[in-house]
Amino acid sequence: MKHRKRRVFKAFFTHGCFSGAIHYMDEGIAEGDTVRVITADGNCIAVGHYQLGTITVRVLSFDDIAIDDSFLATAYAVGFGHERKYWCSK
Repeated sequence: MKHRKRRVFKAFFTHGCFSGAIHYMDEGIAEGDTVRVITADGNCIAVGHYQLGTITVRVLSFDDIAIDDSFLATAYAVGFGHERKYWCSK
């Protein structure tokens, strides 16, 4: 990630990393691959999935964690719980 883009990314664009903020990308990354967003000083500030387009990385977590079955099951359960509360309250 470009050095000056880190602050903007953390402050405003919590859903994704725009293509203009990317300084370098490893070769061989395919659409849908899980990637880490690394700052110019080497810190991982997000994990997400890569896609072609303006928003190149859709952020799944701001922690440097593995996106595995456990993560997805937890995310699904949390999301389903919020949705259930929403629909049951109507």
